[in-house]
Amino acid sequence: MGFEDTITLFDGSSVAVSKATGRPGPGEGENPSAMAGWGLKALANAVNTLATGLPGGTTAATAGTAVATDATAAARVDVTATASFTLSNPTGASNGQKLLWRIWNNSVGTITISLGANFNYGAGVPALPTLAAGKVLYVAAVYRTLGAVTKWDLVAVDTF
Repeated sequence: MGFEDTITLFDGSSVAVSKATGRPGPGEGENPSAMAGWGLKALANAVNTLATGLPGGTTAATAGTAVATDATAAARVDVTATASFTLSNPTGASNGQKLLWRIWNNSVGTITISLGANFNYGAGVPALPTLAAGKVLYVAAVYRTLGAVTKWDLVAVDTF
């Protein structure tokens, strides 16, 4: 089993993983960064595959602001947060489109993230947690338009 794939983490470091299993390469052991990398490998690969041809986006959130996402410009959005904020409903989405937000709390305190009215929690998806300083929150959603219903269905929420 070769460790032929690399996952680039939020902090810019990378982790070697097996393409077959998604587990860390030699020497990675119980390294929390490595575990974060392989723990989200399937989700990251799915979003990256679906996002082929779309650039990643970076949005900075500051105190008292809402973070906007243009779904026509990005399938992956990095948010560096220094204070609590609202993740607004993305604009420009098409039915079935997927988005992944990677939110990093770059403050010294805990922050709260609120969601716009068009986000929808599934039965198996936890509510957004408060985010401690230095932690990363991943939020994945799929846009759904069925009849008069237009929602961003949350399919994954996890903190590292």
